[in-house]
Amino acid sequence: MTNENGEETEKAFHVHGKRFLIITAAAVLVMAALLCAAGANPFRSHDEGEMEPESVQNDAMETVASALAGIAAGAVQPPGEAEYAAPHKITEPVRLSDIYAVSGSTVQMQCYYPEAESYAWEVYNRHTSTWEPVEGVTQQDELYRPVSALCVTAEGTDTIPVRCTVHMEDGGTVTESTSVYMIPEILDVSVEETYVTDAGRYISSREIPVRVSYSNGTQDVITGLDGLTFVESTEKREVSASKTGNPVETVTTVYTECSYAYIGLEEKEFLLRYRCGEQMADTMAAVCGKDLCAPVISDVSVSGFEITNIDTPVTASISITAEDDKTPYPDLEYAFIPKDTDADGDTVPVPDDADWTRESVFSLDITQNGTWTAFCRDQGGNLASVEKEIIVVDQKAPVMSVRLADTEWCSSTKLTVDAEDYLPVEYRVITPAGTDSGWTAQNEYEVSCNGTWEIQARDSVGNVSTESITVSNIDRQGPVIEKITAEKTAPAEGGSNSNED
Repeated sequence: MTNENGEETEKAFHVHGKRFLIITAAAVLVMAALLCAAGANPFRSHDEGEMEPESVQNDAMETVASALAGIAAGAVQPPGEAEYAAPHKITEPVRLSDIYAVSGSTVQMQCYYPEAESYAWEVYNRHTSTWEPVEGVTQQDELYRPVSALCVTAEGTDTIPVRCTVHMEDGGTVTESTSVYMIPEILDVSVEETYVTDAGRYISSREIPVRVSYSNGTQDVITGLDGLTFVESTEKREVSASKTGNPVETVTTVYTECSYAYIGLEEKEFLLRYRCGEQMADTMAAVCGKDLCAPVISDVSVSGFEITNIDTPVTASISITAEDDKTPYPDLEYAFIPKDTDADGDTVPVPDDADWTRESVFSLDITQNGTWTAFCRDQGGNLASVEKEIIVVDQKAPVMSVRLADTEWCSSTKLTVDAEDYLPVEYRVITPAGTDSGWTAQNEYEVSCNGTWEIQARDSVGNVSTESITVSNIDRQGPVIEKITAEKTAPAEGGSNSNED
């Protein structure tokens, strides 16, 4: 009944609404308390002392019988559905999928999104070639989800397309589609292979692929068979008192047909039942729950080292932050290896056994620059990976480019230096006259004379690149007036010359 996470117990309450487990536990506690109050110790061995007087035991049993009758009558109430189910509600969406049904059956489809504000159902009309709106109803499914449900009658032989548009609270929409396929009458069903699914979830009976034998002599394998349910058997135990005061335990086996069953990290056998009207066929189905989801790596950091220009391994601190939906955090494993390539050029980053550790923060010698891959592995063997670029040894000088703001004649211009490097870069400029700027973060300089300017760029580990640029468009001299001449203007005809006496 109970796995390591306690989900089977949850299902007993949650899916079937069975309260008899709570009632039984309450009855045992009430019985023990009342026996103690009546002077009888139900937990004391007979070897520890004399047995209680018969009159005391009979009085105690009568008191217990009265208390049990009160529980049965409702005077002592176990936790109600709302009280228990509220913190255990399942919010996994219910999506539409194709359904196979015998003609004449009433097929119910359900759709659910936790963020949904409303649902709009439509059925395709083949005669008018249009989608016609139909009204769905809101109801609570076995997992206490407020699903939107629509019932469609499977008629004739044509496929019935159905869709549901989900209007979200944020204004967005999601459209789910399904089709109802007509199949002949079914004589028998069977499950041939173990159904493997992701563990830690409720599975629908319609998910199980079944082989069906039709009345026309043909067979088929169907996923989405309507009328297929799980059959759960539970024992209900009731304690009462006989006329003589002796306890009487009645065990009743209850068979419940349900649409969902919980599967953990295990292999279980379920009784699977197909029911269509008065026709019924049973088969056993093996379901194996496995961890099929890989962990999620949210962060990878490499720290605790300084980049040098000496080619030698550098010890760094590796921190990998990851989580998994099934494997507990302490049981996750981590690895960090370089991304190598094989002879064909394909990447083959596969950690060896010695690369794995249970520590999410560990020290490692970084032996090369380039791409490294961080891994996280859960108990199911699923891998998650994230790539990280690392530079621990820098022997490359900055890649530098130099440009002048003006290429035409000018009295001065600006020289700009750009450098690309993994590390911070500083600059140095030597003028044609030999003036040295010294190393500085400044990458712009005033150019006021012609000649060859030497520019250097240096990264933080000492790698230096040098370039020269010849400037020849600086003109700082004014024009020189070599000669000034004047021309005499002849007077006009009939006019007088003012310069004459």
